[in-house]
Amino acid sequence: MKSKIRDSGLELLRIIMMLQIIFLHVCDKGGYSELVTQLTAGHQGLYYMVWLLSRCPVYVFLILTGYFLVKKETTFKDVVDRIKKIYLPMIFFSIAIPAVGLLFNFWEISDINIPKTFFPFLSKTWYFLTGYIVLIIFSPFLNKLIKNLTKKQYLSLLLILMFLFSIWRPLGSLKPFSSFISTDLLIVNQGGKSLYDYIFMYLLGGFLSTYMDTNKKLEFKYLFYFLFLGIIQFTIAYLVPDYKTIAGYNDNLFAIAQCICLIMFFKNLKFRSKLINYIASYTLAIYIIHEHYLLRTYIWNNIFTTHEISFYTGLYPLKILGICFIVFIACMAIEFIRRCLFKFFEKIGELIKKRYGAPSNC
Repeated sequence: MKSKIRDSGLELLRIIMMLQIIFLHVCDKGGYSELVTQLTAGHQGLYYMVWLLSRCPVYVFLILTGYFLVKKETTFKDVVDRIKKIYLPMIFFSIAIPAVGLLFNFWEISDINIPKTFFPFLSKTWYFLTGYIVLIIFSPFLNKLIKNLTKKQYLSLLLILMFLFSIWRPLGSLKPFSSFISTDLLIVNQGGKSLYDYIFMYLLGGFLSTYMDTNKKLEFKYLFYFLFLGIIQFTIAYLVPDYKTIAGYNDNLFAIAQCICLIMFFKNLKFRSKLINYIASYTLAIYIIHEHYLLRTYIWNNIFTTHEISFYTGLYPLKILGICFIVFIACMAIEFIRRCLFKFFEKIGELIKKRYGAPSNC
């Protein structure tokens, strides 16, 4: 009997979101955000429009976590298994990337941060993964909370959290509101990167899964809403320059609404593709590899020339798109090698176990 292939709509969304993450790193780490001010007004407008349409990736991944896990009876063993799936690639690449880089003279031993290498979770080698693992630990408790809330109570909780993180906090950093609105010492969420926000997005995903997953019809209106919200943000940022900082927050009210729109569209994009599902299974590793602090610096300073103004000539948007795909495919190939190595050693372990049997208890 053939195993059922799960729907690929949300898996396709994971792939798109990872490409957007790489694009955001071209902007942030690759120098695009700095150099865009030297380009013409038209090119600046293009940059900000695309940038504002790419604010969803991190939160989409968090929302999807709540979306899927809320439906499951999560045990302690489930939590441990999920953490192992995340942590094993983390610790492998945390050690392997510095070691391989030293071997090929990509960096010096003095460039290696020992705590980040051997304690990637505690030292936040990848801030997102540290927060994500903590969220997985909390997930059974969050699921119990969700199941004991009525729809009205659940919605009220989400609205309170949305007010705290996506309205009160942002307004507290925007003139003239900052003169009489403040969340200092009350909410420190690092522009939407805190554990508070992770839990908020998990709960939001749980709500979408529990109460908004009834319509099975593909509705293109959600893509229209997604684009329209981006245009609204673009207009506000043009009229209120100080808003550009808030626009970059992960928990920006418009960005959260855009996340919901994307999920509401892609969840009903009903098709099944082994290839899409297979590629989507690599997204976590793609993030881990290209965002390792050593490889990240090497990629954007030594491989690509996005820090040079001469890069931004001709059809440079296509060159940026090409870079995103190159990084995606290269990291996927590296992760494929890791998987092969792990499978090889698993088989060796199985052969040893068969040859010598299980160890005695005496």
